[in-house]
Amino acid sequence: MSYILTGEVAIAASIASIDFATKMVLYFFHERIWNKISWGKQAG
Repeated sequence: MSYILTGEVAIAASIASIDFATKMVLYFFHERIWNKISWGKQAG
């Protein structure tokens, strides 16, 4: 999609790389926070 919008492979690749890295970091912290929440988990 970024290639279609920019028409440049280098810019599209950098956007894709930043997008991938950002989503990995956000997913990591999302899972760590969600793991600390005890709502809906059975005790024991």
